[in-house]
Amino acid sequence: MIFHQDIKDKIHKLRLLDEELDALGEEVKAKNIEKQKLKGQLTSMLLELNEKNFTCEYGTITKVTDYSVRLPQGEAKQKFFDFLEEQGVFKEMATINYNTINAYYKEKWELAKREDPVGALNFSLPGIGECTAFETIKMTKKRGSK
Repeated sequence: MIFHQDIKDKIHKLRLLDEELDALGEEVKAKNIEKQKLKGQLTSMLLELNEKNFTCEYGTITKVTDYSVRLPQGEAKQKFFDFLEEQGVFKEMATINYNTINAYYKEKWELAKREDPVGALNFSLPGIGECTAFETIKMTKKRGSK
């Protein structure tokens, strides 16, 4: 038999879990901001030292050049959606987010560079603005390090 108090207790527990998850989400957000700041500082340090990588007992950081494009808006978004439809990938890409659009852009750009390295200098996708390059680092852990 189910009692109203059992339902109320579970609703209360659910509410408490939601509050805990919200608090953890804020903590994760703050940690990600701190992480991005550290990565920016490390990138600047490698650039200043004119080094590509740095290894120590905690792991190796390597300076890499990454690229990103902005999500299209308004008329540009429709142009891009029309292009995706022509490519036969609209359904997979219709719920576009920043990571998805950048991965797709990079995939198509790499393909264009393999097919025509010179022509790829003018590579673009309909509705997508110019690609922006930025320096960042990637870290690999040393085996056995924490």
